[in-house]
Amino acid sequence: MIVLISGIPGAGKSTVSRMLARRWPRSVHLEGDRIGEEFIVNGLMFPGEEPVEESDEQLRLRRRNTCLLADSFAGNGFDVVIDDVILWPDGLEFYRAQLRTRPFRFVLLAPDLETVGQRDAGREKHVFEIWKHLDADMRRWTHPGLRIDTSAQTAEQTVDTILSRWDEAVVDEATVDEATADDPTADEATADDPTAGPAVLTEATADEPAAGAVIG
Repeated sequence: MIVLISGIPGAGKSTVSRMLARRWPRSVHLEGDRIGEEFIVNGLMFPGEEPVEESDEQLRLRRRNTCLLADSFAGNGFDVVIDDVILWPDGLEFYRAQLRTRPFRFVLLAPDLETVGQRDAGREKHVFEIWKHLDADMRRWTHPGLRIDTSAQTAEQTVDTILSRWDEAVVDEATVDEATADDPTADEATADDPTAGPAVLTEATADEPAAGAVIG
């Protein structure tokens, strides 16, 4: 079993993903930023850096490797939780197409912006002002899977909600295709990049020079 947890930076993806994984006896948490930025020793490019072709390819590579790891763990009896910033149809379709393991579930954490800002204030690394514009993209997206307004919830309560609505999170081929066809935000993603929407998709670049860069 594989579940992908998404939300804008600061929504609580990593915290919720880790807590969710702890609910199962054999489980793995794959954090997209760590796979993309801690594994590469030299030559790392953050999303949006020039040349964009290379930074885009590294983003695709990060997600392909995440999918390979997820399938490998799942194939050996582990339940896998992935967290990544997926706010556009093409990003979800990339994961669905790359992952072999079924069922595949998708959960979008959608606290209101005021709550995200309050939570960000308590973080060591502040990302709210840089990434708050992504909330509008998230609100426009009609996606398959499960969306939860976590504004009034603790992380533990969010995990309880996910598990109580577990079947709603299942994504299959038909639901992705239908959502992409009906979603006006699908055209906003770059045509040749199946992994990214119109903005940089990583939290860990908040202190980097290219943190405010935009793709497309």
